[in-house]
Amino acid sequence: MAQGIADVISQVRSDFYLEYPCHSPTEQRWFSVRATRFEEGDRVYVVVAHDNITKRVVAEMRVLETNRLLELQATTDALTGIGNRRSYDERIDWEWKRHERASLPLSVLLLDVDCFKQFNDSHGHLAGDECLKAISRAIRSGLERASDFVARYGGEEFAVILPETTEEGCLRVGERIRTAVRELAISHGASKVQSGIVSVSIGCATTFPSQLNSSFELLHRADTALYAAKNWDETA
Repeated sequence: MAQGIADVISQVRSDFYLEYPCHSPTEQRWFSVRATRFEEGDRVYVVVAHDNITKRVVAEMRVLETNRLLELQATTDALTGIGNRRSYDERIDWEWKRHERASLPLSVLLLDVDCFKQFNDSHGHLAGDECLKAISRAIRSGLERASDFVARYGGEEFAVILPETTEEGCLRVGERIRTAVRELAISHGASKVQSGIVSVSIGCATTFPSQLNSSFELLHRADTALYAAKNWDETA
Protein backbone atom coordinates (compact mmCIF):
# COMPACT_ATOMS: atom_id res chain seq x y z
CA MET A 1 0.00 0.00 0.00
CA ALA A 2 2.77 2.41 0.96
CA GLN A 3 4.61 1.71 -2.30
CA GLY A 4 1.45 2.30 -4.33
CA ILE A 5 0.81 5.67 -2.70
CA ALA A 6 4.48 6.60 -3.17
CA ASP A 7 4.22 5.70 -6.87
CA VAL A 8 1.26 8.05 -7.27
CA ILE A 9 3.11 10.88 -5.49
CA SER A 10 6.21 10.38 -7.66
CA GLN A 11 4.09 10.18 -10.85
CA VAL A 12 5.05 6.56 -11.58
CA ARG A 13 1.30 5.96 -11.90
CA SER A 14 -1.73 8.22 -11.98
CA ASP A 15 -3.75 6.22 -9.46
CA PHE A 16 -3.51 3.16 -7.24
CA TYR A 17 -6.17 0.76 -5.89
CA LEU A 18 -5.85 -2.19 -3.51
CA GLU A 19 -8.23 -4.50 -1.65
CA TYR A 20 -6.78 -6.40 1.28
CA PRO A 21 -7.80 -8.47 4.32
CA CYS A 22 -7.14 -7.11 7.79
CA HIS A 23 -8.62 -9.69 10.17
CA SER A 24 -8.84 -9.32 13.92
CA PRO A 25 -8.87 -12.22 16.42
CA THR A 26 -12.68 -12.03 16.57
CA GLU A 27 -13.78 -11.13 13.03
CA GLN A 28 -12.79 -11.11 9.39
CA ARG A 29 -12.48 -7.69 7.75
CA TRP A 30 -11.53 -6.40 4.33
CA PHE A 31 -10.58 -2.87 3.30
CA SER A 32 -9.90 -0.97 0.09
CA VAL A 33 -7.54 1.92 -0.48
CA ARG A 34 -7.45 4.20 -3.50
CA ALA A 35 -4.86 6.91 -4.16
CA THR A 36 -5.44 9.45 -6.94
CA ARG A 37 -3.12 12.24 -8.04
CA PHE A 38 -4.28 15.45 -9.66
CA GLU A 39 -2.97 18.93 -10.29
CA GLU A 40 -4.67 22.26 -9.77
CA GLY A 41 -2.68 25.22 -10.96
CA ASP A 42 0.85 24.79 -9.73
CA ARG A 43 -0.18 22.55 -6.86
CA VAL A 44 -0.16 18.72 -6.85
CA TYR A 45 -2.67 16.84 -4.67
CA VAL A 46 -2.96 13.20 -3.76
CA VAL A 47 -6.28 12.00 -2.38
CA VAL A 48 -6.24 8.74 -0.43
CA ALA A 49 -9.59 7.06 0.29
CA HIS A 50 -9.79 4.12 2.72
CA ASP A 51 -13.01 2.12 3.00
CA ASN A 52 -14.30 -0.87 4.93
CA ILE A 53 -15.60 -3.29 2.25
CA THR A 54 -16.27 -6.25 4.55
CA LYS A 55 -20.02 -6.44 3.84
CA ARG A 56 -19.45 -6.44 0.08
CA VAL A 57 -16.70 -9.08 0.19
CA VAL A 58 -18.70 -11.35 2.52
CA ALA A 59 -21.73 -11.06 0.21
CA GLU A 60 -19.59 -11.92 -2.82
CA MET A 61 -18.09 -14.91 -1.02
CA ARG A 62 -21.57 -16.17 -0.14
CA VAL A 63 -22.67 -15.88 -3.76
CA LEU A 64 -19.56 -17.76 -4.93
CA GLU A 65 -20.10 -20.50 -2.34
CA THR A 66 -23.77 -20.81 -3.28
CA ASN A 67 -22.87 -21.10 -6.96
CA ARG A 68 -20.19 -23.68 -6.14
CA LEU A 69 -22.67 -25.77 -4.15
CA LEU A 70 -25.28 -25.54 -6.92
CA GLU A 71 -22.73 -26.63 -9.50
CA LEU A 72 -21.63 -29.48 -7.24
CA GLN A 73 -25.23 -30.61 -6.77
CA ALA A 74 -25.81 -30.46 -10.52
CA THR A 75 -22.90 -32.81 -11.22
CA THR A 76 -23.05 -35.10 -8.16
CA ASP A 77 -25.24 -38.15 -7.64
CA ALA A 78 -27.26 -37.44 -4.50
CA LEU A 79 -27.28 -41.05 -3.31
CA THR A 80 -23.68 -42.16 -3.74
CA GLY A 81 -21.83 -38.85 -3.68
CA ILE A 82 -19.92 -39.65 -6.88
CA GLY A 83 -20.39 -37.98 -10.27
CA ASN A 84 -23.68 -38.24 -12.13
CA ARG A 85 -24.52 -38.70 -15.82
CA ARG A 86 -23.98 -35.02 -16.55
CA SER A 87 -20.53 -35.03 -14.94
CA TYR A 88 -19.63 -38.14 -16.96
CA ASP A 89 -20.65 -36.43 -20.21
CA GLU A 90 -18.62 -33.33 -19.37
CA ARG A 91 -15.56 -35.32 -18.29
CA ILE A 92 -15.51 -37.71 -21.27
CA ASP A 93 -15.81 -34.77 -23.67
CA TRP A 94 -12.84 -33.02 -22.04
CA GLU A 95 -10.73 -36.19 -21.88
CA TRP A 96 -11.57 -37.08 -25.46
CA LYS A 97 -10.24 -33.78 -26.78
CA ARG A 98 -7.12 -34.00 -24.62
CA HIS A 99 -6.34 -37.57 -25.70
CA GLU A 100 -6.98 -36.76 -29.36
CA ARG A 101 -4.45 -33.92 -29.25
CA ALA A 102 -1.84 -36.10 -27.53
CA SER A 103 -2.61 -39.38 -29.38
CA LEU A 104 -3.09 -41.25 -26.10
CA PRO A 105 -5.25 -44.32 -25.33
CA LEU A 106 -8.51 -43.70 -23.46
CA SER A 107 -10.47 -46.46 -21.72
CA VAL A 108 -13.98 -46.76 -20.32
CA LEU A 109 -15.57 -49.31 -17.99
CA LEU A 110 -19.33 -49.78 -17.80
CA LEU A 111 -20.59 -51.68 -14.75
CA ASP A 112 -23.99 -53.10 -13.91
CA VAL A 113 -25.11 -54.64 -10.61
CA ASP A 114 -26.27 -58.19 -11.34
CA CYS A 115 -29.90 -59.05 -10.56
CA PHE A 116 -30.44 -55.73 -8.80
CA LYS A 117 -34.22 -55.76 -9.27
CA GLN A 118 -34.34 -59.09 -7.47
CA PHE A 119 -32.17 -57.61 -4.71
CA ASN A 120 -34.63 -54.74 -4.22
CA ASP A 121 -37.57 -57.15 -4.28
CA SER A 122 -35.94 -59.39 -1.68
CA HIS A 123 -34.25 -56.87 0.62
CA GLY A 124 -36.17 -53.63 0.04
CA HIS A 125 -35.24 -50.33 -1.57
CA LEU A 126 -33.46 -48.94 1.50
CA ALA A 127 -31.11 -51.92 1.42
CA GLY A 128 -30.79 -51.36 -2.33
CA ASP A 129 -29.65 -47.78 -1.71
CA GLU A 130 -27.08 -48.94 0.84
CA CYS A 131 -25.90 -51.56 -1.64
CA LEU A 132 -25.30 -48.94 -4.33
CA LYS A 133 -23.41 -46.74 -1.86
CA ALA A 134 -21.16 -49.65 -0.90
CA ILE A 135 -20.52 -50.53 -4.54
CA SER A 136 -19.61 -46.94 -5.38
CA ARG A 137 -17.03 -47.04 -2.57
CA ALA A 138 -15.70 -50.37 -3.81
CA ILE A 139 -15.30 -48.95 -7.32
CA ARG A 140 -13.35 -45.98 -6.00
CA SER A 141 -11.14 -48.33 -3.98
CA GLY A 142 -10.22 -50.08 -7.23
CA LEU A 143 -8.99 -46.85 -8.82
CA GLU A 144 -5.37 -45.95 -8.13
CA ARG A 145 -5.00 -42.53 -9.76
CA ALA A 146 -6.59 -39.17 -9.01
CA SER A 147 -7.29 -38.75 -12.73
CA ASP A 148 -9.51 -41.86 -12.84
CA PHE A 149 -13.17 -40.86 -12.76
CA VAL A 150 -16.30 -42.74 -11.69
CA ALA A 151 -19.93 -41.72 -12.13
CA ARG A 152 -23.30 -43.27 -11.52
CA TYR A 153 -24.51 -43.55 -15.07
CA GLY A 154 -28.08 -44.44 -14.19
CA GLY A 155 -29.97 -46.79 -11.88
CA GLU A 156 -27.58 -49.59 -10.99
CA GLU A 157 -25.10 -48.70 -13.76
CA PHE A 158 -21.72 -47.05 -13.17
CA ALA A 159 -19.22 -45.68 -15.68
CA VAL A 160 -15.47 -45.29 -15.13
CA ILE A 161 -13.18 -43.15 -17.28
CA LEU A 162 -9.54 -44.27 -17.29
CA PRO A 163 -7.30 -41.64 -18.92
CA GLU A 164 -4.09 -42.72 -20.67
CA THR A 165 -4.96 -46.39 -20.11
CA THR A 166 -4.38 -49.28 -22.50
CA GLU A 167 -6.72 -52.23 -22.96
CA GLU A 168 -4.54 -54.33 -20.67
CA GLY A 169 -4.68 -51.68 -17.96
CA CYS A 170 -8.43 -51.31 -18.40
CA LEU A 171 -8.98 -55.05 -17.89
CA ARG A 172 -6.74 -55.00 -14.84
CA VAL A 173 -8.73 -52.18 -13.22
CA GLY A 174 -11.99 -53.90 -14.10
CA GLU A 175 -10.84 -57.07 -12.36
CA ARG A 176 -9.80 -55.12 -9.26
CA ILE A 177 -13.24 -53.53 -9.07
CA ARG A 178 -15.04 -56.84 -9.62
CA THR A 179 -13.00 -58.40 -6.81
CA ALA A 180 -13.60 -55.41 -4.50
CA VAL A 181 -17.38 -55.72 -4.97
CA ARG A 182 -17.28 -59.46 -4.40
CA GLU A 183 -15.30 -58.96 -1.19
CA LEU A 184 -18.08 -56.76 0.16
CA ALA A 185 -19.99 -60.03 0.54
CA ILE A 186 -23.39 -58.30 0.49
CA SER A 187 -26.00 -61.00 0.93
CA HIS A 188 -28.17 -61.62 -2.16
CA GLY A 189 -30.09 -64.85 -1.96
CA ALA A 190 -31.96 -64.16 -5.20
CA SER A 191 -28.84 -63.70 -7.34
CA LYS A 192 -28.57 -65.96 -10.37
CA VAL A 193 -24.92 -65.02 -10.94
CA GLN A 194 -22.76 -65.02 -7.81
CA SER A 195 -23.88 -67.57 -5.23
CA GLY A 196 -25.44 -65.75 -2.30
CA ILE A 197 -23.78 -62.33 -2.70
CA VAL A 198 -24.00 -59.18 -4.81
CA SER A 199 -21.80 -59.05 -7.91
CA VAL A 200 -21.23 -56.77 -10.90
CA SER A 201 -20.73 -57.40 -14.58
CA ILE A 202 -18.25 -55.14 -16.38
CA GLY A 203 -17.68 -54.13 -19.98
CA CYS A 204 -14.32 -52.67 -21.02
CA ALA A 205 -13.40 -50.63 -24.11
CA THR A 206 -10.28 -48.76 -25.23
CA THR A 207 -9.55 -46.49 -28.16
CA PHE A 208 -7.25 -43.78 -29.44
CA PRO A 209 -9.58 -40.76 -29.82
CA SER A 210 -9.61 -39.14 -33.24
CA GLN A 211 -11.95 -37.41 -35.65
CA LEU A 212 -12.78 -40.84 -37.10
CA ASN A 213 -14.46 -42.11 -33.91
CA SER A 214 -16.35 -40.69 -30.94
CA SER A 215 -16.83 -41.04 -27.21
CA PHE A 216 -20.32 -42.39 -27.91
CA GLU A 217 -18.81 -45.23 -29.94
CA LEU A 218 -16.39 -45.98 -27.11
CA LEU A 219 -19.22 -46.19 -24.59
CA HIS A 220 -21.26 -48.32 -27.01
CA ARG A 221 -18.38 -50.79 -27.25
CA ALA A 222 -18.18 -50.94 -23.45
CA ASP A 223 -21.95 -51.49 -23.33
CA THR A 224 -21.68 -54.32 -25.88
CA ALA A 225 -18.95 -55.93 -23.80
CA LEU A 226 -21.10 -55.50 -20.67
CA TYR A 227 -24.04 -57.21 -22.42
CA ALA A 228 -21.78 -60.11 -23.38
CA ALA A 229 -20.49 -60.37 -19.80
CA LYS A 230 -24.01 -60.46 -18.38
CA ASN A 231 -25.09 -63.13 -20.87
CA TRP A 232 -22.04 -65.20 -19.98
CA ASP A 233 -22.82 -64.81 -16.28
CA GLU A 234 -26.42 -65.86 -16.76
CA THR A 235 -25.48 -68.99 -18.70
CA ALA A 236 -22.42 -69.94 -16.62
